[in-house]
Amino acid sequence: MNYIKESFSIVKHHFYIVIILFLYQLIWGFFLYRFIDAIVVPILEHYPDPHPTETSMQMFLIESQFQLMKTDILDYYLWMLAGLFLIRMLVTPFINAGLYYSIHHQDDKGLLFFKGIKYAWKPVCLFYWLENLLILAPAYWVVPYFYQEWKLYDLEHLGISFLPIIFGWIVFAWIIHQLFLFMQFGQVSKAGVFQGLLLSLKNLPMILGITLLLLALLLLISGIFTAAAWIWTGLLAIILHQTYHLVRSIVKVWGIAAQYKLWQSKC
Repeated sequence: MNYIKESFSIVKHHFYIVIILFLYQLIWGFFLYRFIDAIVVPILEHYPDPHPTETSMQMFLIESQFQLMKTDILDYYLWMLAGLFLIRMLVTPFINAGLYYSIHHQDDKGLLFFKGIKYAWKPVCLFYWLENLLILAPAYWVVPYFYQEWKLYDLEHLGISFLPIIFGWIVFAWIIHQLFLFMQFGQVSKAGVFQGLLLSLKNLPMILGITLLLLALLLLISGIFTAAAWIWTGLLAIILHQTYHLVRSIVKVWGIAAQYKLWQSKC
């Protein structure tokens, strides 16, 4: 709790970065929404109207399955989706570099976010890509296994059997992310990558506590916003939905700042 309380001053000092992160998430969400909309709407235009019968529903499903399995339309959408995520993976390290550098040099004057992008983008990009490569590595075994099971069992069986695998993957991804975050703290501060790695390994329970507390706070706020949007629909619901993304950006920067405070106290 002390690290979380102390780090909130960092969030206030770097609120312009929160706004940048919020706008980045907003733009990304808009393009992702437009992409999904371009896929779903043409399919729904073929949905039987006004009252589908069993035969018309079967024809709709057969037509949809034919388009997905017998044409190259799925390949086009997959390449488009891969392109969107590639752009995101190219932009995100620059934002991280500016944020990490600015947090470490918070006593200096000027817009350190852009200075941090200039001086720290190369190592941060390297760490970011290595982190994602390690996180995605289990897919090499999980995806073929899932495909084989999918051909043999129903979705209910798959959901039950894959829950432990998915949970383990999430825990693995979280640990990898924390290790690389502290390594980047060490890189930006010139204290050393291996010192950051060692500190993260020694303080994983403390890091987990910070993560769970801020996650609980975010879930509580999310529940309040969702309930309010259900009660007051219309323009207010849209405003609340967009405001939630701002809150999520604040909590994200807050979490990084709290873990930086932990790293700083142990360094």
